[in-house]
Amino acid sequence: MMLTLKFGRRVIPVANLEAASTVYGIHRDRSTSGASRFPAGFITDTDGKVVARVSYNGNVWEPGEWKPGAVPLFRPKA
Repeated sequence: MMLTLKFGRRVIPVANLEAASTVYGIHRDRSTSGASRFPAGFITDTDGKVVARVSYNGNVWEPGEWKPGAVPLFRPKA
């Protein structure tokens, strides 16, 4: 299934959650606004439904608000 990573005005096709995290990190690191001010990323499926979100540190989470104790769907290697 093809996924799409969206943040700011960018829309980028990605193959999976790991690729979304990697692409997000590359754009975040190139940004001059700083990581904490970089917009969150949203991963959508082919129907445009949000299936996950990417936080500034590259972790991929279930869609919706973060809750204490939540475990990332994907965590990039340090």
